[in-house]
Amino acid sequence: MKNRKHPGGRPKGKPRTAVEIAADALRTGRPRKEAPPPIPVTMRLAPSEYEKFKKDAKRVKMSLSSYLRYCWEVAREGK
Repeated sequence: MKNRKHPGGRPKGKPRTAVEIAADALRTGRPRKEAPPPIPVTMRLAPSEYEKFKKDAKRVKMSLSSYLRYCWEVAREGK
């Protein structure tokens, strides 16, 4: 008795059919991770500084994290 592989599956070199490609689109499962999760950053402020920071972010209609990122980018560019 010879040790043979199971005869099911696709023969090597044979191109995939349109039906097989369409079936792949319907497969379910865990989606691939596209990017690592963001890393949280803590900033310590005095209560009065926090209120000013919050007011400034609200004035430009940004979240606190977006405003902090914006300030950091402006500081990096030296503007």
